Amino acid sequence: MIELDQRVTVNNFQTAIESCVHKQGMGYLEAVMWYCEKHNIEIEAVASLIKKSEVIKTKLEAECEDHNMIQKKPRLPI
Repeated sequence: MIELDQRVTVNNFQTAIESCVHKQGMGYLEAVMWYCEKHNIEIEAVASLIKKSEVIKTKLEAECEDHNMIQKKPRLPI
């Protein structure tokens, strides 16, 4: 696999992931893995894009908490 192309911006990445989630019915984790596979990119290479995109980062974190992949953070009931 290749490293992340410099032309891939956070906005392009976020748009592609959101599109996969809404149009294809994928989860965020699955959409990120699909994006990496489609563009022949190492999964570790998109970590910087995920860190820069607060939206994707938050939604990925929530999805992983729901599936018990990471420990749930305490939240105030609203």
